[in-house]
Amino acid sequence: MSAVRAVRACPYLHNGAPPDATPDWVRWLWLLPVAWLLGVVATVFLPLGWVAAVALTLALVAVQTAWHERAQEWDRALLPLRAMLAAHHALGGLPDGDDDDAALLAPFRAGAAAAGKLRRRFALALGDRVPRQREYRDWLLQANVRRYFASRAALAAHIDTLRASYHLVAALEADCALACHLQGTASFCWADQAPDRPLALSAMAHPLLAQLAPLDFTLADGRGAFVSGQNGVGKSTLLRTAGLNVIAARAFGFCYAATAQVPPLAVHASMQSEDAMDSGESLYMAELRRARELLVLAEQGPALFVIDEVFRGTNHLESVSAATAVLHALARQHAVVVSSHNLELATLLRDRLAPFCVEAAKGALRVRPGVLQDTNGIRLLADSGFDSTVERNAGTVLAWLARHARGEDAGPPPRLAA
Repeated sequence: MSAVRAVRACPYLHNGAPPDATPDWVRWLWLLPVAWLLGVVATVFLPLGWVAAVALTLALVAVQTAWHERAQEWDRALLPLRAMLAAHHALGGLPDGDDDDAALLAPFRAGAAAAGKLRRRFALALGDRVPRQREYRDWLLQANVRRYFASRAALAAHIDTLRASYHLVAALEADCALACHLQGTASFCWADQAPDRPLALSAMAHPLLAQLAPLDFTLADGRGAFVSGQNGVGKSTLLRTAGLNVIAARAFGFCYAATAQVPPLAVHASMQSEDAMDSGESLYMAELRRARELLVLAEQGPALFVIDEVFRGTNHLESVSAATAVLHALARQHAVVVSSHNLELATLLRDRLAPFCVEAAKGALRVRPGVLQDTNGIRLLADSGFDSTVERNAGTVLAWLARHARGEDAGPPPRLAA
């Protein structure tokens, strides 16, 4: 990972202006240790020679105080730079093998000699490599400060060569890292990227899950998806998995799936909005801010919007109303995949979002068309250690609300058990 470390340590390789020009006083810095040595010698022959020696010693200390830490930090930055140049030089000098090897190594050959020269130019002098000698050279001869400015000047003079080397080595490192990753991946496929075809992923999985649970997921008829499911069944994981696979297909051309048909879409997500005490932003205000951001992003071009549990921070009626309006605005021109426990959204958005339900069947997860029928929020009260009275009261209120929602005569609010 020499190129990655090099650009982190030395950001000039990536973009921006090269280092500033060397100050004029640096060219005369070699005179300071010479004058100090003469001052030390003068103390033997001249009564006031020690005054000059002390003054010059303080000058040496002042220079080190001002530049020692910066010089050390710069020396550390040059380590990955030298490694990057060494890799370029070595790759350019490898003998040709088969046609694939020749094609891989060809870009490195032209600049290999220049990379080798620059690596030696940025290398430490022999005296700086001798144990316990470097400190003396730095403090007495100002070697670190002179090396600091000389190497920065060399970097500025050869910035184009160094950037070309960085791009070559970084691209190869990225390819090698991707190949190693795929070699250890249980399942992947090369995506069929067709802009005029819908998203279709079979046996897709999330690479960060220890136990893979392959799922099939398809968007058809020009509609997005409304995803429902019991608490904790894996709705959010489904959304993250679908979004990750679209990103992987667009960035690298593969998906964590058995087969994949992926349109080239940008991915915008809203997976977890939270309140913030430092800014005084409530949960609902945070959700509104992110919804506005998504609507602005929708104007930038075709995209996949992945949204989990939209508008949790307000009352149920206004939550459903606001969610319907925002999701409808997004889904008019974009693919939207949203999960929510507000099942009314499936009916309200049926013309834009196809309903899907994530459920456990025979010890495995599956995604089927339709809306969740068997909710488990009340049952989880008992599983989570709540008193049976709490569970019965919750069930009583649920039944009353359900009759009220269906337009039946629900009667007065139920009396709860003590």
